[in-house]
Amino acid sequence: AAKTQDELFALHPEDVVTNYEESVARLARFVRNGFRADLVETKEIDLAGHTHYFLNSYRGYVEGGRLHWIWGVQIDVTSEREAVAKLKESEAKYRAVVENVNEIILVAQDGYVKFINRRALELLGYTEEELRSKAFVEFIHPDDRELVLKRYQDRLAGLPVPSQYDMRIVAKDGTVRWFSISAVAFQWEGKPATLNFLTDVTDRVAAERALRESEATFRSLAETTSAAILIYSGEHYLYVNRAMEQITGYTRQELMKMHFWDVVHPDQREMARQRGLARQRGEDVPSRYELKILRKDGEVRWVEFTASKIVYKGRTAGLGTGVDITERKILEEQLVQSQKMEAIGRLAGGIAHDFNNILTAITGYTDLILADVPEGSAIRNDLLEIKRSANRAAALTRQLLAFSRRQILQPRELNLNTVLSDMRKMLQRLIGEDVELQMILREDVGYVKADPAQIEQVVMNLAVNARDAMPEGGKLIIETANVELDQDYAATHADVEPGPYVMLAVSDTGVGMDEETRQRIFEPFFTTKEVGKGTGLGLSTVYGIVKQSGGHIWVYSEPGEGTTFRIYLPRVPTPEAGPLARRAERGTLRGSEKVLLVEDEDVVRQLAETVLQRFGYTVLSARTPEEALELAEQHRRDIDLIVTDVVMPGMNG
Repeated sequence: AAKTQDELFALHPEDVVTNYEESVARLARFVRNGFRADLVETKEIDLAGHTHYFLNSYRGYVEGGRLHWIWGVQIDVTSEREAVAKLKESEAKYRAVVENVNEIILVAQDGYVKFINRRALELLGYTEEELRSKAFVEFIHPDDRELVLKRYQDRLAGLPVPSQYDMRIVAKDGTVRWFSISAVAFQWEGKPATLNFLTDVTDRVAAERALRESEATFRSLAETTSAAILIYSGEHYLYVNRAMEQITGYTRQELMKMHFWDVVHPDQREMARQRGLARQRGEDVPSRYELKILRKDGEVRWVEFTASKIVYKGRTAGLGTGVDITERKILEEQLVQSQKMEAIGRLAGGIAHDFNNILTAITGYTDLILADVPEGSAIRNDLLEIKRSANRAAALTRQLLAFSRRQILQPRELNLNTVLSDMRKMLQRLIGEDVELQMILREDVGYVKADPAQIEQVVMNLAVNARDAMPEGGKLIIETANVELDQDYAATHADVEPGPYVMLAVSDTGVGMDEETRQRIFEPFFTTKEVGKGTGLGLSTVYGIVKQSGGHIWVYSEPGEGTTFRIYLPRVPTPEAGPLARRAERGTLRGSEKVLLVEDEDVVRQLAETVLQRFGYTVLSARTPEEALELAEQHRRDIDLIVTDVVMPGMNG
């Protein structure tokens, strides 16, 4: 508690002195110093037990060699002493923090380092003296010095400066480390300075560089591959590559505004939407399947699509790749069609062959009977009607044999222009006056090797087909040209060998046909005409003749856009001119020679044997090639002629 003046005067010095020995020593120094003491700090404890600190100045009055009295001034500095203690404690704490943080902390003033913590020494390898000895920009990477110095000066000048940016420092061992620096201007020891915090981001920068390089590699691969690559999240695209633009016909900007299923053909669009959304939800859906793409220009392309679930830029997404397999699908369809036509051809050819043998017997025996029936006989007209019907049936079998490529051809080198020019008048009569006939025949067109009669049959069948497709009239265009079918064309057209060809194209401006009809037009007995208006064998015959002649035929058509048939026949060298063959003069059919007859069909063999014997020939009849060889060995010296079937079981004729 506080004391009054009187109370203080009543106290003995020992009552207020806390350390008597120290007080005596202090008094001794006071005497030795000429009874003078200046700014002496003392610690006293008051009667209540509280410690106080005082700053003291004393003077002694001496007269006649005696100290008469002492006067002095005592200032209580307890609060200041406590503030200093707290300040020292605070400084110790902050220094502990500064020296143990994972960042570099430095004070820059007048272009030099005035303070720096221990972390800088650990990261950069310099001593504190080395860092203080040079201007701080000397430690900055040369490429960053100008920028760092300007921002340091602008910050001191109070100009706008980014609060944080990245820069490089060269360590003592020469390595370069990246730091993210943030700084503020402040006063250091009464002068302007900057307080700087530097965080080591070398690993982050390296990771970012690796990521950028990885992304650059991905983009380089993605933008140069021929496969479409797309990333979608939710309902929209996040990324599409250049191949995606090429396959779909849409620009990247257009695609980014579309739903990811919008480019899919309507037939598969809902399936693509459901699978794409389900995939993002983690549901089990097919990861690989074929999709039809509807291009911007309306063309349909096929792609083989592969998809998976990924995380892209922190978002659940779907990654898809699409390989254009349109050409492969076309080839597969062509192969299936070719195999189907081959199978139908075998069936039709087998039926036609057997049926033709039966018709041969019918017409043969009818001719034999007619030879014995006199003119005017009532039965003769019936026999003639049988023969006419058999001939009509034989014409159908010839068409089937043509389709199955089993008919006997008589190929020779010919110029298609010559064949077509000779047919012009007949074709005009065939198609009628309301159809305009236009022939575009290239003068330099090469030769082909084919049966001219069969080529005429092909042109006539196509002309009739075109006429029927133009009931209200139109235009029939027949063209010829030399063409080179290259490897690219062969790659998209089954069975085509690259090389020189002569093209024969027959086009009309008729009603055209849809895809389903186009796929079946070469099948025997397939027709779109009314009952009784066609046999369905016209185009089948065309197909068979072209294939048997070593050529190829393709049809192009759309409803309302007409139809074009293009036939490609292998081009052959121009033949050398030779003497015209003389036509053999017809002689008598009778003879007496010995003929070896070989035929596996009983009815045909018996007919042939009967006819030959009727004309005076001696016939040795064999059912199999083995029997024929045995008869030939027995009659080696007296067989004058061999008449044989070509196609027989076991051995051909």
